Amino acid sequence: MAETWVVYTDGSADPRTGAAGWAAVALRNGQLRLEVQGWEMERDSAWAELRAVREALSVVPGGVRVVVHTDHYALVEAFRGRGRLQREDLHGLWGELWEEAGRRGLRLELRYRRRQKTVWSRWVHRLANGARRRALSALGAGLRAA
Repeated sequence: MAETWVVYTDGSADPRTGAAGWAAVALRNGQLRLEVQGWEMERDSAWAELRAVREALSVVPGGVRVVVHTDHYALVEAFRGRGRLQREDLHGLWGELWEEAGRRGLRLELRYRRRQKTVWSRWVHRLANGARRRALSALGAGLRAA
């Protein structure tokens, strides 16, 4: 049986500015092994949530089972075949997610986990918000330079 990694993801966005941050933490045997985060402008929370999952898959070892916990219900429903991602920008990211999983031999499982339910979901939420704030800082620096 393949080794199991547990991943918690979160995305955060400011609808006024379009600043979005995402983050993921990966655990093996209950211990933190990996942490990734980033940000991008002109995005929303749905995009940030999906990007967090996509980026998490790029850092876990190949050939493992990955159980992803997310607080984005629509994403879990799409994964289970009971819903669809409506927007084109999300379709592209969704395709990248599955390409990455297939290329690296990952067995993927998505589970809905209410925000702030565990210490790890709280941790990843803080990381995503921090990434979003860095995006806003970069936006502010760019506006000052212009």
